[in-house]
Amino acid sequence: MRQALHYQVDTFASVYLQNNGNGTFATYALPNRAQISPIRGIIAYDVDGDGNLDLIVAGNLYDAEANTPRADAGNGLWLRGDGHGHFTPVPPVESGFLAPENVTGLALVKTPAGSAVLVANHGDSLQAFTIRRR
Repeated sequence: MRQALHYQVDTFASVYLQNNGNGTFATYALPNRAQISPIRGIIAYDVDGDGNLDLIVAGNLYDAEANTPRADAGNGLWLRGDGHGHFTPVPPVESGFLAPENVTGLALVKTPAGSAVLVANHGDSLQAFTIRRR
């Protein structure tokens, strides 16, 4: 066992890294609502136009090992940023963002109508959500 490869893990939480500007980064865990399933796509964008970066996240993981159940509890989430590194989950009924499938990635695209989020779902349809600022 002494010659075996060993790894150490400090957290399994989904986090974001803040660049401190001096070659170091600070690690911050996302809110609990974002921890219920693996995050496989994340977009940093000012969704509501308040001048603060928000996060759009989605994930799930259906293709786990045979002895591990799939992680399918996530529905995607808009995390509203306050400009000070804190994020508040916005429920799908308010945000209109619902991505409950086996998400493999997110992309932000510009269209003539504004910005849109594309959700890639493994073995399923592509989803598109238009961002409408209030």
